Amino acid sequence: MLLVASHVNYEQAWQVLRQSLLDAGCPLTQVVRVVAGADKEVCLVPDDAEVTIGVPYNFFEMTAVYGLHRFVDHPRLRADRYLLLHDTSVVLPDFMPKCHAFFEAMAAGDFDVYHAIKDMRLNIAALSYAFVKTHGAYYGRNGDKIMAWAAEHGAEHSFRRMVPPERVGAGEDALTFGGGERVYGSNIVRHAVRLERLGVVKFVCNDDAEVNPPWQQRDHP
Repeated sequence: MLLVASHVNYEQAWQVLRQSLLDAGCPLTQVVRVVAGADKEVCLVPDDAEVTIGVPYNFFEMTAVYGLHRFVDHPRLRADRYLLLHDTSVVLPDFMPKCHAFFEAMAAGDFDVYHAIKDMRLNIAALSYAFVKTHGAYYGRNGDKIMAWAAEHGAEHSFRRMVPPERVGAGEDALTFGGGERVYGSNIVRHAVRLERLGVVKFVCNDDAEVNPPWQQRDHP
């Protein structure tokens, strides 16, 4: 199952990711999009498209874990493992077989948290059903970017602090940045991080203080 962390102001980014999923042959019925910053909590389950969950919190990508937790036992949402992606990503044509192999490696290691990046940054990770069921409620909160940064690096609120160390693993992709570009036609410069093992490209905002607005103003992709 694919879990996409999104936001009410990031519809454009989501549509780019959604099209790449379709192009890669990913069934949208296997996708859950959690939209942070919604007016109220809601779960929409169409027959032939992605599930959309609205959540009135914003703790960046971690909000998606809370949203999934709220409805995780719905027949359309129940799965052994979930791959958390950010809406500011695209998948490549070989995503589906690589995603299956990633889940198999997670199962072989008996991990609850399995990061795509070797140093466990970016919070692109697979999470077990047990993790979501047990810890998802914890992420029903608001948090600023400083808190999210700290969590990404293993501090308070990080996924890997919620379970014993032996339940946490990581793949072999290194965190390497491509050149900066305005991916979505906005005033924000993003850098492509290519995750070869997953067949995913994540568009990351670095500081880029001379060209990017401050974090408090980045309410758009």
